[in-house]
Amino acid sequence: QVHTQNKMIRLLKRDYENDSSKPSINAYWFYNEFFKIVPNSWLFLYNGTEDTDDRAKELTEGLPMLSYQAMAFALLYTPAAILSLFLLLPVMISLYVSSMFRVGEESKMGDIEHLQVVMIRMVHFVNRLAYLNENIEGDFWLYDPIP
Repeated sequence: QVHTQNKMIRLLKRDYENDSSKPSINAYWFYNEFFKIVPNSWLFLYNGTEDTDDRAKELTEGLPMLSYQAMAFALLYTPAAILSLFLLLPVMISLYVSSMFRVGEESKMGDIEHLQVVMIRMVHFVNRLAYLNENIEGDFWLYDPIP
């Protein structure tokens, strides 16, 4: 118990000690952008209320190009993406089947258009992941209340 307490104290000092001589670490939370790839559904409601309009606008833009660095990152993450898609396959199938039976909620886009927007958002996500220094956004976690 003493070891655990000392470890927690050390972690609190590391994360919340306000030393103005050191620059604070900026953290970009990639899961926010990753979850925005998937359209809203009855099971997964992560995007805003204007998501359908945003998706329709993104569809008109077309598929962006990947740089060599972004392609390298995409190849690096391909095994993890394939494994994740395989594990999520039952959920995706149930979402697709349940969307066929939902009455009263008409979508402005069809299935193919939704898949095209998913691809566009995936390319944007990989581009942001490949160029981390250009896409850093501060989280200001230093100002969180101490647990």
